[in-house]
Amino acid sequence: MEKIIKHHFTFNESTSQTELEHQITKDSLNDLEFREFTRYEIEGVISNLKPNKSPGPDAIPGELVKEMFYANRNWFMTLLNELLETGTFPKEWKIAKAVFIPKENKELTSASHYRPICLLSSWGKVFDKLISNRISYHLEANEFFNPRQYGFRKKRSTLTAIQNIKDFAEQAALDKKMFKLLHLYI
Repeated sequence: MEKIIKHHFTFNESTSQTELEHQITKDSLNDLEFREFTRYEIEGVISNLKPNKSPGPDAIPGELVKEMFYANRNWFMTLLNELLETGTFPKEWKIAKAVFIPKENKELTSASHYRPICLLSSWGKVFDKLISNRISYHLEANEFFNPRQYGFRKKRSTLTAIQNIKDFAEQAALDKKMFKLLHLYI
């Protein structure tokens, strides 16, 4: 996992410690647990594969990946843990199949009248989610996120952000303080 993370995040050796606050650093990688994936971690990810989804370029549907896992958990765990240990993410799992879905009530004469989606390998989805879960857990546990970040975090959403703004405005009114809000839609 360390090789994969180092590939996607750059590190500046001359950066001061105060500048590194809330950033991923080489030292914080040492704290990241590089233990093997457990059967329960893998099973949790596999059980969340959505049924009846179109397969990616490998033509292996999520249902087949589930069946393979339940048929031979040890083989599946060994494969994923060897990839984790070596820092390898197979090229074949990174290839996406682009599909263009027509938007409703639009003439199909313009590219803007299609919604592009990318179909990914089911194997790649499982491995990616296992790594993503580990990184997210590490970032949450070590408080790398700004408390005001709501996107891409568990148990937080735009509704949470709106509720926090509402609570803040109500408290300002109770304290007889002025409350101003600026909203930018970019």
